[in-house]
Amino acid sequence: TQHFVVMFLQFVSAAAGMATGIVVLNALRQQGGQELGNFWRLFTLSITRILLPLSIVLAIVLALNGVPTSYDGKAEITTLQGDTVQVSRGPAAAMIAINGLV
Repeated sequence: TQHFVVMFLQFVSAAAGMATGIVVLNALRQQGGQELGNFWRLFTLSITRILLPLSIVLAIVLALNGVPTSYDGKAEITTLQGDTVQVSRGPAAAMIAINGLV
């Protein structure tokens, strides 16, 4: 659940910034007009039309390139020097995708 909460907040913060930026640009364009746009509509559109599709595509590309996407335990890897180390894994591809977009 913590994973989903953190990802939700990453989407919300980016979408709020995008929606606020659009409202500010509309205000500058109209020089203080009354029709600046609906913040909630812009907020929802920035999540569903921009952030979510791009992050899904980027997460798939990262997963295909070998970024961990599972909840498995630690992986045991032998280094070039012959030492054995344990590397933590997790759903990194999804987190990296939204971080890369923001």
